[in-house]
Amino acid sequence: MRKYILFLLVLVFSIAQANTGHRLGGDVYSPENTLYSFKLALQKLQKNPNFHNAEFDIQESKDGYPVVFHDVKNISRVVPYNNFNHAILSRLNQNIISNKSFEDISISNLYLHEIKALKLENDARIPELFEVLDTAVEYGLVKPMQVEIKHLNTDKCRMEVIETVSKYKDRLNINFLAFQNKYNKSFPDPIRWGAEFQKHDFKVYTSTKRKVPSNVLSAGIPLEATSWKFTTLIDKNVYINNPSTRVIEFPISINHQKGKSYALNIGLRHGIDDSGDKGLEVHLYNKNRNKLKSFFSKNKGWKWKTTELNEFENLIISIVDKDTSFSGKYPGNKAQLKVNLVEK
Repeated sequence: MRKYILFLLVLVFSIAQANTGHRLGGDVYSPENTLYSFKLALQKLQKNPNFHNAEFDIQESKDGYPVVFHDVKNISRVVPYNNFNHAILSRLNQNIISNKSFEDISISNLYLHEIKALKLENDARIPELFEVLDTAVEYGLVKPMQVEIKHLNTDKCRMEVIETVSKYKDRLNINFLAFQNKYNKSFPDPIRWGAEFQKHDFKVYTSTKRKVPSNVLSAGIPLEATSWKFTTLIDKNVYINNPSTRVIEFPISINHQKGKSYALNIGLRHGIDDSGDKGLEVHLYNKNRNKLKSFFSKNKGWKWKTTELNEFENLIISIVDKDTSFSGKYPGNKAQLKVNLVEK
């Protein structure tokens, strides 16, 4: 009896310290991030002051659809490994079963119809984004809603997420949440996607993960919530096409407002050509030519670096290519540079 009472005390204390709307009520009713847990949470928990917001996680299926699931590396913590699910995966995706153990399968390995066929505890299923939003409206969510971005891989899915959520904005108090590293990977072009979020009147709250008591992170509330505003400073094509242009510089000037904090996002795309060179160097200097930031890119896709700004005068972005060949089938090097100012 004493153990039972102690268990109840621990449970009540844990719930009191967290957000009972976290993972769609999944901290109280399992399985997490499902319509099963969400409906129970809306019916039984929403009036509780510890239901701060309805929070859930989204990531992208192999065929580009947004689904609601927390873990990025694998599905094994939430999806039971039983005969039913093994049969589903074996029938629908022979390649997955033959080349990966169950513990290695992730949402990004599976097509939408495979994901939706899996059966979780209490016969729950992994829902799509729109199904959660429909349920929130149907069951009368009155608290705010936070969509936490875990992993989005394609522009198609990124746009679908923004446009789908925007359709519910007049009925739900809804915005986005992401840890900084997750946001950067899911939206690798912050200028473009920052503009899309602003266009649809969304805020994206971001924070940096750090060592804190688990109940703080499990509450789904950002530690240093900030609404980002993006201003494009440079959007240029860079051409290294002869020995005299191995260094190309772009001066920028930043006017700051008192009480505001700023960061600079520097992105380089196609940093290596097809003639075998090693890549491009990017340097950020202040007006006195003191180096503030450097990185090297040998990516053909985008590579981004963020620098917190303590200086707000004239700065210089320098692109350096030390080894480009100017002969052969693809002489020279061509890249795209984007720089945006982030106001917090």
